[in-house]
Amino acid sequence: MTTAKPTPPIRVADLMTRGPIVVRDSDSVAFAETVLRDFRITGLPVVDDSARLVGVFSETDSLFLKIPSMSRLLRSNPGETRVGEVMSQPPVTVDSLASIEAAAASMLEHAVHRLVVIDHDNRPIGVLSATDFVRLVADGR
Repeated sequence: MTTAKPTPPIRVADLMTRGPIVVRDSDSVAFAETVLRDFRITGLPVVDDSARLVGVFSETDSLFLKIPSMSRLLRSNPGETRVGEVMSQPPVTVDSLASIEAAAASMLEHAVHRLVVIDHDNRPIGVLSATDFVRLVADGR
């Protein structure tokens, strides 16, 4: 009788999207919205001038700015609003070696749809999104 080898656990690195598209905190919100639209994604890691993660800009942040009273609070000209002024912070991050169960628990705990995977210098190396979990289930894993 042969025994089946145990299946190795699935780690964040196995599921994440590598090489994330990012925007800078100094970029305009209009630019970030264009990036979201052009790449058909719902969120972007935001980095500073040293490419270190400082926040996340999402469609939800963008929609929040469409409320007239909110955009007036930021600037008289909404086109001048910078990503760093409206991004969600602090960003919710995860280690690439974390289990997908731990990542899922973190997403639930923080009520977010994506986790940014960072390296030891706090630079984004990937994104794990709710869609990645849907893909995992659809693949039958």
